[in-house]
Parts: sequence; structure tokens; C-alpha cells
Amino acid sequence: LGLKVVIATSGNQALNLIRTDRFDAVLTDVRMAGMDGLALYAAIRQHDPILAERLAFVSGDVLQRDPARAAAMAGRPLIEKPFDPEQVRAVVRDLLDGDREND
Repeated sequence: LGLKVVIATSGNQALNLIRTDRFDAVLTDVRMAGMDGLALYAAIRQHDPILAERLAFVSGDVLQRDPARAAAMAGRPLIEKPFDPEQVRAVVRDLLDGDREND
């Protein structure tokens, strides 16, 4: 897609990057050590509500549906592991297209 990808190895590192740089979209794993994806999403919503609307979750834990977690993720796309590259591309395109609609 011609995008520059920045990888963070933790939710805390991702949040620090988001606080100091501009990003067009965020893909975050739901389960991470320290700050999990839901906590990262909440922090992004506080810091940059527009970026929070361009966030998608990634999870390989789809068999253990947690109603509270599902409610917290409501309205955000979910990419299930193992990844289908075309699904990832489609989700990223949707996130970016949604941003253009809000301009």
C-alpha cells in the first residue's frame, strides 16, 4: 500500500510513539504484556480521539470470547490471527478511507 510501518514492542512504547509523532492508523494486539490493547486504545482515545477511530485490534484469542472485552472493542475492526494479508490490507484501507471522509 506504500505505507511506512512503525513497530512498537509494547503498548507503552506505542503510546510514547503516538505522543511524539503523527500516525495515520494503529493496529494493536489485544493481549500484550504490561499495557494491553484495550488499555492502549483507551489511552489513545484520551490523547487523540481521531486516531482512536483509526485503530483496529489484532487477536489470535478468538476462541475465548470475553463479553467485557468485546464490549470495550465494540465498533473497532478485529483482524484474527493467523493473518490473511488481503484482510489486513482491506482493514487498513478502510481505516484510512474513514479518515478521508472526516476531513
